[in-house]
Amino acid sequence: METRTIRKVTFVEFELATPHFLSATIMPRSYGLVLVASILKERGFDVRVYCDHIAPVDLRRVRESDLVCVSPLGASANKSFAFADHVRRAWGIPVVAGGTFATYLPDLCLEHFDYVIRNEGDEAVLELLACLDAGGDLGAIPGLSFRTPGGAFRHNLARPGPWRFDAAQDLSLIEGYDTRSPWWHVLTERKLRWVVLQASRGCPFHCDYCIAPVMYGRGYRTRTVDAVMADLEDKLRYGRYFLFMDNCFAGNRRETKELLRRIIDREIGATFIAFVRHEIASDAELLDLLRRAGFTQLYIGAESLNDEVFTRMNKRQTVERLVRSIETIRRHDIDVTLSFQAGNDEDDAGALERAVDFGLEHDLSGVYFISTWSWPDSPSAVFDRRRMILKSLDYTSGHFVTHFPLRMRPSTLQRAILAAQRRFWSLARLPSLLARGRLDRALGLAVQRHALSLFEEPVARYVEYLSEIEEGYYDAAERLDLAKIAARDLRWDGEYDTLYRGRLIGNFTGLEVADAPSLPRSAEAGPDPAQRITS
Repeated sequence: METRTIRKVTFVEFELATPHFLSATIMPRSYGLVLVASILKERGFDVRVYCDHIAPVDLRRVRESDLVCVSPLGASANKSFAFADHVRRAWGIPVVAGGTFATYLPDLCLEHFDYVIRNEGDEAVLELLACLDAGGDLGAIPGLSFRTPGGAFRHNLARPGPWRFDAAQDLSLIEGYDTRSPWWHVLTERKLRWVVLQASRGCPFHCDYCIAPVMYGRGYRTRTVDAVMADLEDKLRYGRYFLFMDNCFAGNRRETKELLRRIIDREIGATFIAFVRHEIASDAELLDLLRRAGFTQLYIGAESLNDEVFTRMNKRQTVERLVRSIETIRRHDIDVTLSFQAGNDEDDAGALERAVDFGLEHDLSGVYFISTWSWPDSPSAVFDRRRMILKSLDYTSGHFVTHFPLRMRPSTLQRAILAAQRRFWSLARLPSLLARGRLDRALGLAVQRHALSLFEEPVARYVEYLSEIEEGYYDAAERLDLAKIAARDLRWDGEYDTLYRGRLIGNFTGLEVADAPSLPRSAEAGPDPAQRITS
């Protein structure tokens, strides 16, 4: 393989194609993108990260790069594809894809990218850069997918995740991610800045629908408490509103309690949110430590209020246990947010209204609905792919119905999702929250209602599309005809050719160089590739 000196590496992440609830936040959408960039910086590379919802992607910097890395999310994949196509065609710069989407759909990504790093990239990226420097054997890098000289797609054996992963994100690498007061962003942009932390990877549970086993493998791994504390204290300059993005925070209770005691002893004085399982409520000591450490809200993926759904999902949960857990957590003065899958086969059209009723009854701080989604050809598909609605990857943010529900039309479900979100995030609830002294909850509601307003219009337009394609597949009671749907002609071009091919879609600066010729690549040697892997 031809050698290629890699010194300047640029990382890019694009915002989703349509607005979403996180549109009201300032934070990288992908934790791994910034982490891998930080690992390369520590090895001496010239690194910069662009998240185009935070600051525009500087095409001048991209054109000067030796390698470009992109983390396409489902609903930003078309933007990522068009960008990668342009960088490769116009400037001859190799482009790497990584992250969850690339892990699920490496073949699709290889139509636009030179390389795909599947699963965790902490180690694979270092080996890839060393291989490019030395002209080595790409086939020897676990977790890498690439094109062979003959054009075939090759997927190397999977790479187990690193048992220890104590490297930390360097947020200063992100263009535009500043240290101004969070209130400045709230008042000028109506956005909240979250600072993201990670204490673990994977999940000890095995719910059938979850991405965690695919992305992180079976099992549960933790960072050392020292590493998490150092990471936390370094990031305090960016704010004191933290989100632990672990799939299952507190999966190792002993280590979690040690971490919480350290946060308490250091008097960090920050506010934390974490994703947890309902079983956390069985440990009173843990809940007490969480509250004392500053955890004000716990986010639980409830998914449904139907025990039949839990059984099918291998969720190991019941409605009764969920209710007891919420009540216990609330008694410890910690708020609870629930998310639900919308459109489960067991659910009827009233399921979403009942979920909102449940949220209001139990004084939940948040209720979110994510349309049930299954990756095409996934080995753990939730339903047959002929029930999938694949208009475009742009609509895979979770806010758009992407399947034919069993007990209601897609358009019915889409309207129900929007109506349920409007009801829960109604500004009419503000006076009650303020009267209770819950300024934090009132602010969160106002910000989320603003975010909801951003995607109401695209959702309304999408309903028109659903109304067209659902005709002929449902009876008068809105029951899906499975025999008809099984014969459905499933076609999908993702709208890439019509809307994206040959265009740069996103937030850019330096557009004057978009059509400029490639720059001569520098012959100056980068960091010693052997040092990158062993030091």
